[in-house]
Amino acid sequence: MKSLVYQLCRYGACRRDSRSILTHFIGSPMVVVAKAGFALELRDELRGAIEARLGPLRQSSVTA
Repeated sequence: MKSLVYQLCRYGACRRDSRSILTHFIGSPMVVVAKAGFALELRDELRGAIEARLGPLRQSSVTA
């Protein structure tokens, strides 16, 4: 097993690599935008499901 110092030095060297920096500069915002889009889509799906279940209840209470 390699020492902790060696592993941390390798990790640091990989993180300072220009390709890694570019990947994170582009990739991290893409992940955030994708998660936000998924959350909005999920919210709309849940809202539609709730409306579908409560729709008949709301109409019967309005007419009563």
